[in-house]
Amino acid sequence: MLSDAVANGVNTVEGFVNSPPAWMTVSNCTGGNTNGSDNLSSTYYTNFTDYLAQITKHFRDSWGVNFRTLSMFNEPTQGWWTCSNNQEGNHVSAANQETLIADLKSSFSAAGITDTGISSPDEYSSSASKSVLSGYSPAALGSLSQINTHTYNNSGDASLYGFASTMGYRMWTSELAVGDNTSPVPDPTISMNGSLNLAAGIHADLTALKSNGWVYWQAIENSDTTNSYGLIQTPFSSSSQTYTIMKQYYGMEQYSKFIRPGFTIIDASDSNTTAAWNPDTGRVVVVMSNPGSSARSTSLDLSGFSTLPSSASVYQTTSTANFVQLSDAPVSNKALSVTLPAESITTYVIDGTATTAPTNLLSNAGFENSTLSPWTADPSSSTVATTTSNTFSGAQAALITPTSGAWSGLSQTITAPTTGRYTFIAHATSTIANGAQLGVNVAGVQAAKVPVFGGVGYNRYVMTVDATAGQAIKVWGYAPAGGGTLTVDDSSLSVRANYLSNPGFETGALGPWAAEWHPTLAGVENNNPLGGQYDAYLHPTSTSDVGLYQTITAPSTGTYTFRAFVASNIGSGVSLGADVAGTQATSQTVTGDGGYRQYQLTFTATAGQTIKCWIYSSAQSGWVTADQASLG
Repeated sequence: MLSDAVANGVNTVEGFVNSPPAWMTVSNCTGGNTNGSDNLSSTYYTNFTDYLAQITKHFRDSWGVNFRTLSMFNEPTQGWWTCSNNQEGNHVSAANQETLIADLKSSFSAAGITDTGISSPDEYSSSASKSVLSGYSPAALGSLSQINTHTYNNSGDASLYGFASTMGYRMWTSELAVGDNTSPVPDPTISMNGSLNLAAGIHADLTALKSNGWVYWQAIENSDTTNSYGLIQTPFSSSSQTYTIMKQYYGMEQYSKFIRPGFTIIDASDSNTTAAWNPDTGRVVVVMSNPGSSARSTSLDLSGFSTLPSSASVYQTTSTANFVQLSDAPVSNKALSVTLPAESITTYVIDGTATTAPTNLLSNAGFENSTLSPWTADPSSSTVATTTSNTFSGAQAALITPTSGAWSGLSQTITAPTTGRYTFIAHATSTIANGAQLGVNVAGVQAAKVPVFGGVGYNRYVMTVDATAGQAIKVWGYAPAGGGTLTVDDSSLSVRANYLSNPGFETGALGPWAAEWHPTLAGVENNNPLGGQYDAYLHPTSTSDVGLYQTITAPSTGTYTFRAFVASNIGSGVSLGADVAGTQATSQTVTGDGGYRQYQLTFTATAGQTIKCWIYSSAQSGWVTADQASLG
């Protein structure tokens, strides 16, 4: 089946382990230890990782299936892996995970496996994954090429994304399964409950966690049970090979059929809308769910696109319709006005879009001068050159070829022309399984980095950083020592004005933000940053509210968007918003589950009016933190 999948176009495969073989375990049982503790005998650590390396090699050499990554763990620190289970599992403490990661790295090297990386920790939730990873040593973190997490209980928490982006890892939601949580469960071929739960999970993971890959658990389910997780159900006890397609299959199709590799998730102000764009094909995909019991009308603002078609294709799933194509929806005045039926998922496909390219602040961005200049080869010019053999577009690209004993890279540095949010985009491909990176430094400090996927052809990589006018911005590509190549082409660096100063609180102080109501309860700390070193905090008490704000003068008449990442452990009474000319223009309630989420508020203002962006907590015990704010 896996070979057939690869033959039909699947280009990313991950190896996955639930448990060591029984003879390597303490309990002689693959369900877990008798008391739920670590079950892999310490005597067999290297035997286990050698076993995994040989399996990986066999898949590659005998069947032509290359694992891009291998995951050794499955919810490893949870306490439910005992021998009485009917599912294989293995508890592994965080400390022992580090040991096994080091052993697997050595086993891969000994087996000559250079094109398979290590992913971890595949914990039950993103908060549990962050907790485990925060305890890893630098050596263990440096051995990973991908962060895997399950997102049960806290889909939408952006905290792990902040950790991953700071460390430069790609992120995968490697498991989520949802069903109908009502009782008794209605007919899963008709009820939209499971599909709407699925839509909420996909939306949260793609927009807040910013996962590069999303994997559903239990696509095929035993119809002999009363569960409702499966996309397809079939009786495991029968040889009839009959099956039934569940409503969730069509709910998944609303996303997976159109949001494909090559798409970038883009901002959408609606909390139930997932939007994606492929800049190479000009296709925009907008998936909107309506979990409510009544129809909802809204309008999609498409003014960010310079070219738009006259209509969008429409596909919809409801309790009575299974992924049906409807009549095209008209696009008028750069907007798409829609009405969403109650309990529905609707996908709008907009082809033929284009944007006005922002000014590219990089020179020789596609290396078409047949020279590197003004790019600089680091640390030696002998391992970086232009090439005509493997370009993304045009005739030239930059080829980085590290040696077995020395890393290699290239960079270009510009002076920030204005204060704002800068976006670095580059197309890159690498033959290096683990360690090739692209990144951005601001004022000599690394501000963003991303791993370059090994062995999968060109991908488009995007990083955003904040910089102040006059600061040095250095964009770079890096390939570690050990051989292989990294090829970079068609890069750009552009800026979008951010009218807020100190947006990430990286000065270590609030100013020019100010605290209000009870100012001593607000400040800057380094306890819970989403990215960088600092975040802002509000510490209200049961008798004292507190707020944080920054005021600017609108430079022009038009639409403005205030964005911020906010986390809170307060169940209600926390909000953020914007006032225009002293009157509240918009506000949004903050979810109080302790995890970071990005909030986005849009409003209009006239040139010269005051705009006040604020975050507020009513009087109650708890905390609020904020990071990476912007107004544009």
